[in-house]
Amino acid sequence: MQVQPKVDVGKRVHGSLVLVIFVGSMLSVAAVMMLTAWWASNQSSGTRTAEAPVQVIEIKTIKGYDQMLGEPGTGYDIKYRYTVGGKTYEESLTSSRQRVTQREYKVCYQPGKPENHSLVRVGVECGKAGVLR
Repeated sequence: MQVQPKVDVGKRVHGSLVLVIFVGSMLSVAAVMMLTAWWASNQSSGTRTAEAPVQVIEIKTIKGYDQMLGEPGTGYDIKYRYTVGGKTYEESLTSSRQRVTQREYKVCYQPGKPENHSLVRVGVECGKAGVLR
């Protein structure tokens, strides 16, 4: 007569429960991090209430690989300058958004701290969503 080993069902259930709790905790942490990043992004956009015109120096098309889509993609490198309070800032931005080739932009910047800026299309209200960066 063979003796079959006893299987402790409680240990298997406990192990599964631990795994479910761990995975759930990790998903919760990821969700909190994403919400925090979104909130911080919106807060910084909200402080950029002043605006200045932009001179687009150059827009280059960049052929590459879109990691989000997992396929070849096209990006744009936009070089631009803007002046606030007599000081000129020259910046560049790489974007994969479509219709980047239009040349009507402005910057929204934080009053008193013009280097804290976002490049936006003309028509976007500063302090609101719609920034390219």
